[in-house]
Amino acid sequence: MEESITTTTRRDGAGASTSNLVAKEARRDSRFYFADGNVVILVDDNLFKVHRGVLMQDSSIFTTILSLPPPVPNPEGSSDENPFILHQESTETFRALLMVLYALPHEIVAIHNPETNIDDIVLIAKAAHKYGYIRTENWAADVLSSRISAAQYRENQDFLRLLDYAILSDRSSLRDRVFKLVMCSTKSGSINLSRVIHFAERKENIWWNKVLEGAYYRYALKGPSRWNSDPSLLKRHKRNLYIGYCTLVDVRQSSFTWAHVCEDEGACSTSFRRQLEIAPFPGPMADLLGWVDYVAQSGFVIRKGQLRRAPLTPCHTVGLDTLMAMVYSLDMYELFTNSSY
Repeated sequence: MEESITTTTRRDGAGASTSNLVAKEARRDSRFYFADGNVVILVDDNLFKVHRGVLMQDSSIFTTILSLPPPVPNPEGSSDENPFILHQESTETFRALLMVLYALPHEIVAIHNPETNIDDIVLIAKAAHKYGYIRTENWAADVLSSRISAAQYRENQDFLRLLDYAILSDRSSLRDRVFKLVMCSTKSGSINLSRVIHFAERKENIWWNKVLEGAYYRYALKGPSRWNSDPSLLKRHKRNLYIGYCTLVDVRQSSFTWAHVCEDEGACSTSFRRQLEIAPFPGPMADLLGWVDYVAQSGFVIRKGQLRRAPLTPCHTVGLDTLMAMVYSLDMYELFTNSSY
């Protein structure tokens, strides 16, 4: 049972010569508060009383922190009233780390069970990476890689936390495989696109930029009525979607030129534009990428006023190549995230 108590913790401000006493409501963790523990750690509003020896194993960062000589008679971590504070940490993540450090045999076996939620293992790997538990992290990363290779995950698994860990830990093989899974689920619509947008926009690297542009693009195809009915989208998200949607439609409807290899440039341009307009593409108007791919693969041309399947003329082939190059040169990330695009 968790016990609510009031603790007073000492926090030194940056550059401050004195400590501030901050009263904080906290509660003892129901599992990881051991009577014989010798270090008290505060995470969020939860107190953990654990064993220094357990935390200091595997050459972790805690080895350095906890082995330093105490500067005062009553050092941080010595009691509930003066705990060691882990800033910018979540109870969920720290509890996952302690779970594997204190794990019983049946709990280790359960982690290898294909039914175990991948996100639970990600928490372990991410915490182990953060605090320098090298062997523990390698073990958890191996479990994750095996699960992905064997496709042992839930049907609705979104893989966002796993991708975040793989990028953070620079595990390129795992990152590449999980990135493909995220992009495929984004394209197929099997993932919550609003969640992807919220998650990816908080990150700043090329991998998450690609995920974000993919999520925006796929959500744009659903149309304005769908965005406006989504309460999880913020005003800026809907603005980005609207700007991107209109730009995609405009590009599709706009004219373009290419270096003709025929004798009648005007007639050639008109007939090719007509072919693009009446090609029976089944997707939405804003699906610029899908439309270009469809046109390239379908082989529809106009013959005697009718749409038929036939090889493109040499000049129309050059036009199609030009169109595809123009479309694929668009920076979708900037298109959806830069309101001045």
